[in-house]
Amino acid sequence: MLKEIESIMTASNTEDLKKQLSTILGNYDIPHFLYGIRIPQVNKQTKDMIIDVYPQKWMEHYMKSNYIEVDSVLHYSLNNNLPIIWRDDIFTASQQMREESKEVGLEFGVSFPIHSVTGENGIFSIATPVGKAVNNEAFMLTSTLLPYIHEKIKDLERHNRFYPNIPQLTKRELEILKWAAIGKTAFETSCIVNLAERTVVYHLTNIMKKFKCSNKGQAVAFALTHKVIQL
Repeated sequence: MLKEIESIMTASNTEDLKKQLSTILGNYDIPHFLYGIRIPQVNKQTKDMIIDVYPQKWMEHYMKSNYIEVDSVLHYSLNNNLPIIWRDDIFTASQQMREESKEVGLEFGVSFPIHSVTGENGIFSIATPVGKAVNNEAFMLTSTLLPYIHEKIKDLERHNRFYPNIPQLTKRELEILKWAAIGKTAFETSCIVNLAERTVVYHLTNIMKKFKCSNKGQAVAFALTHKVIQL
């Protein structure tokens, strides 16, 4: 297990990580996997990122058919914590999708929900074709490796378009932002921290610039979402 963890954590880029995972899971007779994550942005917006070795034509068909809206396993994973084993009765809202996925070799599978302390929600699925159910070893391996996979992808994608780069705030900026987060005005904060009101406004302006936000409310939402501050 340590060897597998090391190969994940030393991956040089996302494509390299995908190759490493293909090799690791392939050793346990798992030919297909998918990592899909919904990453919070400013203004309650999100960005979706997918890394997978599913059949390409299937993924294109999945997206074109907008199956993301009816995928029962995906919706379960976004709202629950425990893994879910694929069974026909689970796909009540997406029976056509289920039958079509079987035809391309995605019959047996397990999906593991992802809920990160930094606000991301998503899914990691492993899948096998007809006649090859996911074995216990593959299930346990995936459960163990998933935190390392998620953290490695976050690290690799930190400066790319998916994960926002989180600027560092000074101790004073953090203090002022925390008071703003519980609804204190600049004047009230100035009295609490014993600074001039214009100095508090100056720090808030710097925070908004760092976070690329247009107002204090956005800056507070961004900071809370990405655990820059906690109430």
